[in-house]
Amino acid sequence: MLCITSPTSPVLAGLWFFVQPINPYRLSPIAPLVKEDDIRQLLVFKLGSKSAKNYSLRLGLKMAPCTTSLSLVFAYAWSNGSWNFVSANAVTWMFINEFLLGLACFVVIGQLLLRWAINDVLRSQAHAA
Repeated sequence: MLCITSPTSPVLAGLWFFVQPINPYRLSPIAPLVKEDDIRQLLVFKLGSKSAKNYSLRLGLKMAPCTTSLSLVFAYAWSNGSWNFVSANAVTWMFINEFLLGLACFVVIGQLLLRWAINDVLRSQAHAA
């Protein structure tokens, strides 16, 4: 059961950014200024592009084996050195693990996606100059 829930966290986080692209100016007080600035418009466009969506899914799929192995190591340590995960503590730990891994993957994928888009925008601006 633990091997099923652990890889779903990063995949769901990547899928979230596939369905709902990041817009760093959505709730910002400078949101009206985005229409006047070409670089900000390009950044929002890059974050909503198909390549950004594919990048977020690839990140989620790449993180899945890492989170699964990390979860197995922590589950082994939590169960005092045995591979018996049938206790009530193991089920509780599994749900806590899923929530915390999902939150961490959401933050990491969002950060890497934003970094990727900013680097892509800066690279395209450097080539244009």
